[in-house]
Amino acid sequence: MPNKDEILAAQFSAAYRKASRKLTAILIAQPDPLKALLNTDIEAYYLAEMAGTIDATLLGYSDVLKEMIGSKAITQAELTALVEFDRATYTSFLKGASGQVKAELLRGVVGRFSEQELVASLEGLSGLSGPQIETVVNTAVNVFSRTVGAIQAERLPASVKYVYIGPVDDKTRDICLAMVSAGALTRDEIETQFPGSMIDGGGWNCRHRWEREVTQGQSDTKKARAEIFTRDQQGKWKEPQTIKEQREPNPL
Repeated sequence: MPNKDEILAAQFSAAYRKASRKLTAILIAQPDPLKALLNTDIEAYYLAEMAGTIDATLLGYSDVLKEMIGSKAITQAELTALVEFDRATYTSFLKGASGQVKAELLRGVVGRFSEQELVASLEGLSGLSGPQIETVVNTAVNVFSRTVGAIQAERLPASVKYVYIGPVDDKTRDICLAMVSAGALTRDEIETQFPGSMIDGGGWNCRHRWEREVTQGQSDTKKARAEIFTRDQQGKWKEPQTIKEQREPNPL
């Protein structure tokens, strides 16, 4: 069963593709598609078409919070600020994509693409395919949940322990396997062993987060250690680093 972040990501991606197809149909139907395109504010179009979807995505964050232990340790004002930050994230994504979309539409209109060909060219753009758009949303939702967890951790006793939760499979990064296999750690231990991971997790599109210690985390720890052993035996295991360690290498 898909997680809430996966559902939100799929819905956002579907709405974006629907908006692109609608725009394509509108342009192709014009007597002069080129003139219509040059007079169209692509950025404004997508912001208007996706406004409801952005609202629905952000509303879905409340369901993400329900899955988190102790999420009430964060104030409503802080939650509102974090949610609005992600509104800006989605808006920036749409604005950033508009130039690329307009250039591709121009190429297609001048090249006399059919409506089907034009749709295919848009959906094939780098960074704007269905899975790539889903990755943008997945990452935003997971960063949100990790940020909430990090704020919560700052207000809990230093003795509280956390486990790194999320899927353990062949797609799991080495660094995430290392964190899952570490078992229960305090906030200070996490920052020492895996600096920056409370917010960054394992990096872009990471499916994991640190959560207050729960019993079910023990089985994941064993699975992660078994996966590490398997990769090591196959020569696939690499010494992992967190995103912070990659950005700030030890000068010694």
